Amino acid sequence: QEQATAPGRLLRVLCASGGCLEQGELQRRLPGRPSKEQLALALRDAQRFTLVRRPGEAGAAAEAAAVVVVVVATSPVRLCQEHGAGCEGQCGRLHLCKYHLKGLCRNQKECKFVHNFHSDHNLCVLKLYGLENLNSDELRQLLLQNEPSLLPEVCLHYNKGDGPYGSCTYKKICTKLHVCQYFLRGQCRFGSSCKRSHDFLKSDCYEKLERQGMSSNIIEKLPSIYRNMYDIKNGNRNTYDTEDRKHSSSREPSTANDDELEQICLYHLYRSCGFKDKCIRTHFHLPYRWQISDGNTWKDLKNMEEIEKAYCDPSNASGYKLLQFYCSHGISSFIWYSSTDLYLLIYCCWRSDPL
Repeated sequence: QEQATAPGRLLRVLCASGGCLEQGELQRRLPGRPSKEQLALALRDAQRFTLVRRPGEAGAAAEAAAVVVVVVATSPVRLCQEHGAGCEGQCGRLHLCKYHLKGLCRNQKECKFVHNFHSDHNLCVLKLYGLENLNSDELRQLLLQNEPSLLPEVCLHYNKGDGPYGSCTYKKICTKLHVCQYFLRGQCRFGSSCKRSHDFLKSDCYEKLERQGMSSNIIEKLPSIYRNMYDIKNGNRNTYDTEDRKHSSSREPSTANDDELEQICLYHLYRSCGFKDKCIRTHFHLPYRWQISDGNTWKDLKNMEEIEKAYCDPSNASGYKLLQFYCSHGISSFIWYSSTDLYLLIYCCWRSDPL
């Protein structure tokens, strides 16, 4: 049973199953059915496994008890950036054609990059990470979900604004993917009614992916690959507690750099932002912004300046006094605060008794 929970075996099972499995399902698929304790001990290896909480099959309607723990295959192994440019082989990285990795190298006969996952050099590298027993498809899954630079970039501006192209001014000629960022994270609550695309097979999106060397087989797997990639990137943080709260609103953070998109643009306040509607930061007439969610949309608070004054008052430094201030103004549910250099989410609730 110790062999059943060896890291290489666990990774192989995960990568053969789309790069991740619910922890209980992983236990059931392992030979000899190791105990929960044995599996939990093996999964402590953060370099090989990322544990995240995801909604159960009931999705967004599921209650907290329905949240399941999912194990995502993780690895620090990377492609050598100097391969083909004189690397002497001491890099400790894989020498591999990135287009072959994505499944569609158009210059196979003349390509100067290696197309063999298990070449002598690559086999030595794989052994360093305990990955020598993974086949080509399993290695593709592992590498794609662990190295974001291999995946096509999602258009941030498409995910902002209205209209079929959002705020993307390049529209049809944009080289980035016009896909719903929350769909890629597995968090879109709007489903088929979402105004952003969920379809990688749409002609314009499919053509972009093909031009970047993605085979049809890999394209079909991209939703799960992106979701796994985001979960690995976020580590063990409980993204499904915080991101869902924001996503239930009309306010949409970015995929690549959430912090920047939620910050208010300082240059816009000085009327000197050269990016204008292309800016990834929020354009607002104040250097701070207080909003409230009623469960469906985020709305600006009318007494925003009064709240900001109280928030900056040292005598209101404790969370108790701040909560008292909010409740005394009739504010309930989630409070969203953003400024030029930070943002935070505060939960407030009605109290039947005075604070």
